[in-house]
Amino acid sequence: MKKIAIGMISLSLLGMMFTTSCGKSSGKKQIGILQVATHDALDLCRKGFVSALKDGGFVDGENITITTQNPEGDSTKQVSAAKSLVLNSDLVFGISTGSAQALKSAAVDFEKDIPILFSASTDPVGSNITTSSEYENITGTSDAGDTKKNVSLFTYFSNVDKVACLYNSAEQNSQIQKEECKSACADFNLSFEDAGITSANQINSAFQGLVSKGVDGVFIPTDNMVAENISLLKDIAVENKVILVCADTSLVANGGSLGFGVDYKGLGEQTGMMAIDILNGTKKAKDIAWEKTTSFSIAINDEFFTKIGITVPDEIKKMMLVG
Repeated sequence: MKKIAIGMISLSLLGMMFTTSCGKSSGKKQIGILQVATHDALDLCRKGFVSALKDGGFVDGENITITTQNPEGDSTKQVSAAKSLVLNSDLVFGISTGSAQALKSAAVDFEKDIPILFSASTDPVGSNITTSSEYENITGTSDAGDTKKNVSLFTYFSNVDKVACLYNSAEQNSQIQKEECKSACADFNLSFEDAGITSANQINSAFQGLVSKGVDGVFIPTDNMVAENISLLKDIAVENKVILVCADTSLVANGGSLGFGVDYKGLGEQTGMMAIDILNGTKKAKDIAWEKTTSFSIAINDEFFTKIGITVPDEIKKMMLVG
């Protein structure tokens, strides 16, 4: 009988520890953020989300507690982090397709009906984030850009007639953008080269291979793997006068040439507004339609063009004035 009593007391203590760790006793809502890796776009998205929450009256350390997990691209760690966040949060936010998928899988596995928000996912429908009937309490924002608009930038440069897309062939969102790039190249009478990779170690050699094939321009999609390693391409691109059009404007300053991109801080804020409705109890995630961003701006790396001795056409410069 004593052993049973001790066991019951131990379970009771564990329950109290779990409640305390979740912040339930303090009355604070627990917000879990899962960010797949560190780079500018995803960081801005997270900051925009937190900023919107603050503006909406939900301040970290006051009436909410925000816990952020960043597995730095490690899929095993991401699964573990997702499970921890789902078990210990009142609302979770996944930044990237993979993070959203991991949170959704954890919620399904634990049969926990927790609001899930996502952002920086190019195709939430195709990646089965929003369409599955097994879990519906999920919504968020897509960073789907206008690939054709970006590919059109190559047509302003007389030296560009062969274009490639450097992307992660194991990532569905990147594959979609590659197909969009290929289609746009056909529309603009540009030759197309496929440059799919599966690891960061292949980026340098893949890019060198494109140079040897006479590629004049490379489209860089919103691909986390390539984005994290854009600086590896800068010197080779300058040396060979290869123009890099980036679908993420934060990459332009880190080694790209130019490109139309999403305002990721604004995208995070857009998602944060959804979270405010959910936290206020006015809406459930499943009742909020997921949204695409409508805000695009162009960035130009003047230093890059100075180094390669090519003048940015006036038509492109005018795009900076109109947005």
